[in-house]
Amino acid sequence: MKTIAKLTISLAMLGLVACGSSETAETPAAEAPAAAPAAPAAPAAEPAPAPAAEAAPAAEAAPAAGGGGGVCARAQECCTAYVNAMPGGAASGAGAACDALRQTAAAGASAEPACQAAIDGYRQSLTAMGTAVPAACQ
Repeated sequence: MKTIAKLTISLAMLGLVACGSSETAETPAAEAPAAAPAAPAAPAAEPAPAPAAEAAPAAEAAPAAGGGGGVCARAQECCTAYVNAMPGGAASGAGAACDALRQTAAAGASAEPACQAAIDGYRQSLTAMGTAVPAACQ
């Protein structure tokens, strides 16, 4: 009974993430014009190489993430492991949660707290089920 309750809570958390994804998707679009004028003022000879150096590891860490990168890429990998560990009947609902994570990841860095919350929920559920917790869920 305890495991079912934790699974239900995890799926509810992901539902909240999915519901918030439409709001999050609009926010970066509204902020994009503000970010564009700031970009020309910021270029300097030294800071430009630093973001490029940081972007390379992120690109390597999330080649299959579809744009989320970092935390959201790990959340998607963790979600897949979670779905694979689910009993047959519950896997379809959990698969929808993975789809919601992909949409949430499209919001970029603003989605990272939601992605981290999803990872935490998956890790707790996998532990409660007595299943090995994959590295993506750590």
